Amino acid sequence: MFGIELFGGQGNERLAGFPAADFATDELIFPHVVSGDWYTGIAMLNLVDEQVTVTLSAYNDEGTLLAQAETTIAANSKLVRPPALLFPDQSLPASTSYIVATANKKALNGFEIFGDFADKRLGGLSALTK
Repeated sequence: MFGIELFGGQGNERLAGFPAADFATDELIFPHVVSGDWYTGIAMLNLVDEQVTVTLSAYNDEGTLLAQAETTIAANSKLVRPPALLFPDQSLPASTSYIVATANKKALNGFEIFGDFADKRLGGLSALTK
């Protein structure tokens, strides 16, 4: 995969971009989950020709596990959600600081965006790997 990811707000007043990653992994770390006057969006891409199962784990600043859920991503597809919707059977605590996605095969790539609800600020970054 080559290129860049660009995200913009309504009215073309804000823009966030970063290079698209060129690898697949079995673990992604989304290092910044915000709340309050800000939102976070998580995107995971399945880069292989078969479905992948992903375990999502939410942690606080101290590294304590707060919530866990499992989802699947169809072959050659993406999953885009706010963090709370990644954990549908439980309430995601406000103290959530970061999310780790662990897949059953090296198939994932991902990124996250965050912005304010006043539509003044927008940022994005690629998911981290170990």
